[in-house]
Amino acid sequence: MHPLLILAAGEGRRMQAVKPLVRLLGLSLLERAILTFKNAGIKEFYVVVGYEKDRVKKHVEEIREKWNVDVKVIENDEWKRGNGTSVMAARGHLKKFFVAMVDHVFSVDAIKNFLKIEGGENRLLVDKNIDKVFDVEEATKVWIEDKKIKRIGKDLEEFNAVDTGLFFFNESIFDALEKSMQEGDASLTGGVKILANEGKIYGIEKKRGYWID
Repeated sequence: MHPLLILAAGEGRRMQAVKPLVRLLGLSLLERAILTFKNAGIKEFYVVVGYEKDRVKKHVEEIREKWNVDVKVIENDEWKRGNGTSVMAARGHLKKFFVAMVDHVFSVDAIKNFLKIEGGENRLLVDKNIDKVFDVEEATKVWIEDKKIKRIGKDLEEFNAVDTGLFFFNESIFDALEKSMQEGDASLTGGVKILANEGKIYGIEKKRGYWID
């Protein structure tokens, strides 16, 4: 199975804390993300650090030793520009890989089918149960036609799914992010918009389990 890139470089202003270190039911968010995806079948992890990177790197070491997992650190000194820079920091390290946000919590059964899909096409796990999404106004919305993502963004007025924050990418994401950044948008969503405009990303519906941002 392909490796997982965990985006953990942001400041976490909403939480007023170092986001990856925030504890939920006895585990840090970073620890919980790694264990969840490990239980779902991922064997190799990369964590992108930025804000308070020394503290987060120390915690990565603790997780590696405690749980005997293969986890590496990628530093992103441009994290303030947007989370797309964290994916770009993996260029040269990864070619086909999953991406998850450190502060999005999933159950194992919510992600298992997504992880097992074969093929190298870009894809995003989406939730079509919009009425059950926590704080849908803040969520990133998606419009899907014929299984492909046509539009994505927080301000979409028409949408038929919500972005869960779990992706699979091939190397085309790097060119898309580069183009988006040249246009002034350094967010991951900006890169995904480019892929959507080129017809290069699919929406995969979550069938069971739970997730929350």
